[in-house]
Amino acid sequence: MTKTRRSIGGCCVVACIVLVPWSAASAIGPRHKPSAAEIARAIRDLGDDSFVVREGASRFLLSAGRAAEPALVKAKSSSDPEVSSRADAILQRFKWDLAQAKKKDAQERLHRVPARGLPAMSLIKASD
Repeated sequence: MTKTRRSIGGCCVVACIVLVPWSAASAIGPRHKPSAAEIARAIRDLGDDSFVVREGASRFLLSAGRAAEPALVKAKSSSDPEVSSRADAILQRFKWDLAQAKKKDAQERLHRVPARGLPAMSLIKASD
């Protein structure tokens, strides 16, 4: 039983190490607008032999946002499965973040509307 708990704890630590920097990168955004050369280098690094390099490239491209989108779309058709899967994962994350931002914005707008007995407001509050 302690062996199971240790392995579960280890998985949690690994997940935190990998996922927290990934999500933080998207929240922080790039410090400057990345150049086409920086984006191209990061796309190449998605297929690097080193896991650390691949992860760094993923974080960079995620933080680059829309500037990296055309290169990521092109990278999805790469013959290297690592490059194509990472590019696809980053693009999916962009879509998810955009959908969440739109949802949050819509909810904030609806909550600013005075509730004059509108049934829609009770439905929104019930679904949260």
